Amino acid sequence: MSDGGFVSRAGRLPLVGGALALDFCNTTSGLGSGHCQEHLLEFEHLLLWTVHAGGITAADSEVLRALAEEDPAAARAALDRALELRRTLYSLFHALAHGEDPPTSALAGLNAALAASHRGQSLTRAAEGFAWRYPAVDGAPDGPLGPVARSAAHVLLSEPLDRLKQCPGHECGWLFLDRSKNGIRVWCEMEVCGSRAKARARAERRRSS
Repeated sequence: MSDGGFVSRAGRLPLVGGALALDFCNTTSGLGSGHCQEHLLEFEHLLLWTVHAGGITAADSEVLRALAEEDPAAARAALDRALELRRTLYSLFHALAHGEDPPTSALAGLNAALAASHRGQSLTRAAEGFAWRYPAVDGAPDGPLGPVARSAAHVLLSEPLDRLKQCPGHECGWLFLDRSKNGIRVWCEMEVCGSRAKARARAERRRSS
């Protein structure tokens, strides 16, 4: 809980981004406005969100929770790295969503996260050929960042970037991949930001009439 009584919804935030990395960016809202809502206030919130979003398993989170209890400083440092990665990814995807070139520093930051996540990576035999095996995410407090970084790389390499959008909702700014048939999705959630926008428009019309 924040000093102002705000309760994190990390473990139940809507997953509307279409990719783990975009949903990670959406663990805060209103960036750049005067009403930013932060949901990753503690290391525990990072664990709750990553399990909720499918980045790690509940069993992984229990191991990481025990590591955090043994070394709170390492857990705090891992949370700081998570927030830095989120700033990096937001900067990168925000630029692309607006048809701009991403900052070179953002790409460098993602590359650094990818290098860390691939440390110990190996090829293994799979049912239909071969597959990459990545280090266990429960080996260190920042283990959950690996799946997020690899998701970001997948978005850049394999997703249609012209479908990467940012919700224009008041104090929202969530990022998402528009997977609608005709590419006409505007809002993160029509039921939330879309409805609020319609309500504000109706109120504005009543005031001006």
